[in-house]
Amino acid sequence: MSRSAWIALIALTLSMLGRAAEPPDDGASLHRYFTQASAAFCEVEFVQMYRMIKASGIRMGPGDGWFKPSQSRYGWDWLIARFDANKDGKITPDELKGSMFAGLDRDRDGTITSADLDWSDSSSFLRNLAQARQVLQPWDGDGDQKLTKAEWDALFQKLSQGRKEIDAVDLTKLLNPPRPAMPAGMKPPAMPTKALLLERLWTGELGSPFAGPNVGDPAPEFTLKTHDGKQKISLMQFRYQKPVVLIFGSFT
Repeated sequence: MSRSAWIALIALTLSMLGRAAEPPDDGASLHRYFTQASAAFCEVEFVQMYRMIKASGIRMGPGDGWFKPSQSRYGWDWLIARFDANKDGKITPDELKGSMFAGLDRDRDGTITSADLDWSDSSSFLRNLAQARQVLQPWDGDGDQKLTKAEWDALFQKLSQGRKEIDAVDLTKLLNPPRPAMPAGMKPPAMPTKALLLERLWTGELGSPFAGPNVGDPAPEFTLKTHDGKQKISLMQFRYQKPVVLIFGSFT
């Protein structure tokens, strides 16, 4: 939560206290201020994360709490506002010509839609891609995430067992390989409890309760030491001189 939001919340709370000192009326004003303060409090990311852990625990999925996908000023809204000439909610090759269309039409269906630019964890394309990579990995001998003809032929021979064709049963074995056996004596890792997640939330191990800058906001000034401690680097040294990439995160 930004500093201005904290100030606004505190000011609203103080205004409620001031109202409490006034002569009581029918209670409508106090109820209205309390409702506004409660709504503002529930919008705080830290509170949302706390409520999510209390409700779901380890069942939190991608995008829950404050674990959101990255943002960019050049997303779907930016693209469609400039190239969707007939305003039908999609972009065709006639509206965006050249190699850029082929690069953005991710599912190769002949049109660019919001799904083609969805890079969140809930994207069906990314889920399918992860499954394809999992199937590919055992047969990718050199680890380049590609299958050569020789690797493909070896896979065909493995599935066909000497036959000249493969059928749906063979493909099922490819798409659903058996899980590797766990070494003797090894137990699966224990999942964190709600109590442990809440403890890590309060200690900051799940992230800072203070939100970082939004897209388009000025980057905060900072001065940090280099890894060897011999120099100091500040953002102001590079501002307006060269492109700078700032990565906001934590090492755990």
